[in-house]
Amino acid sequence: MSNPSNFKNKKSFSQKIWTGGSIIALIVLLIIAFIESLHVFILILVGALIACYFRGLGKFIEKKTGWSINLSILTSFLGTVLILSGLFYLAGSTAVNQFSELQEKFPEIIEKSERFFSDTDVGKKFKTYLDKVESSDVVISEIFKSTFGGIGDIFVIIVVGVYFTISPKIYLNGFVQLIPPKHRAQATYLIDEISVGLTRWLLGKFFAMGLIFVLTAIALAIIGLPFWLALALIAGLLVFVPNFGPIASAIPALLVALSISVNMALLVGVLYLIIQLSEGSIITPNVQNRLVKIPPALIILAQIFAYILIGIWGLIFATPIAYILMITVKELYILPMERKAKEEEQEDMSLS
Repeated sequence: MSNPSNFKNKKSFSQKIWTGGSIIALIVLLIIAFIESLHVFILILVGALIACYFRGLGKFIEKKTGWSINLSILTSFLGTVLILSGLFYLAGSTAVNQFSELQEKFPEIIEKSERFFSDTDVGKKFKTYLDKVESSDVVISEIFKSTFGGIGDIFVIIVVGVYFTISPKIYLNGFVQLIPPKHRAQATYLIDEISVGLTRWLLGKFFAMGLIFVLTAIALAIIGLPFWLALALIAGLLVFVPNFGPIASAIPALLVALSISVNMALLVGVLYLIIQLSEGSIITPNVQNRLVKIPPALIILAQIFAYILIGIWGLIFATPIAYILMITVKELYILPMERKAKEEEQEDMSLS
């Protein structure tokens, strides 16, 4: 006859196994769900950045003019549209034509570039890389197949950006309501600090992008490099991606230069080196780092992890993600820990 206590122990052990297995399965499912939903978080982040730009510019206009915040935000939106429309009117057709021509001639440019390196060890390695890039269509299609490739994603970004710009308090208050009441004030302060920081980061980044575009366009136009406007636009846009963007922007310019001559390639390389060194050591430190200070090593690590988890768009938006995490950890962990340490130190001093 079996002992009831043994049966109870076996049942309890079996329940522990099932409970442990269920917890592990739940954790795995949550991790998978989080990784799969990173795509959505990136869409929301981009929408939030759009809102930060328009509201930040709107607050600046409000401060300078005394207008209402709604009128200032509307002015920021209309002003941005007019400026972009004007730039497109002045140089848009030239840039579009250059991009189209560059896309069509890219295979020919690569073929001509290979000839200059066919007899060197470096050239052979470079040729192996170029063989993987059959045409610019491959690169462009791979980019647009990723996170923001679909019209639906662009629509989501625009809608989120518009709603966040028009009435951010509705969504912020709704989010804060999910937090326990005693922590809501801290959560509101944290969100405000992140919003201000992202706005400042965008301000510095847009300034750097515009300056690099202008400098690159002038330099390439002076030396007479074909597709100078398209290449300058690529250089300006890729400044948005720290560390890796400037390197990537130099590749198409060097390929175009190599299709002409080695001397032209050396000249373009020197120009890009000077401009990018200026951006990395003068422009960004003196403009953006005064507005938002993010350790360079943290940005690189964030880019690596974001690229592994999300792909190329994680690489692009790694900096704002790193800033959000940095401010969150600082406000929720580091500062409370330091305050607690000071309180304990004061208590020890009072007791002694």
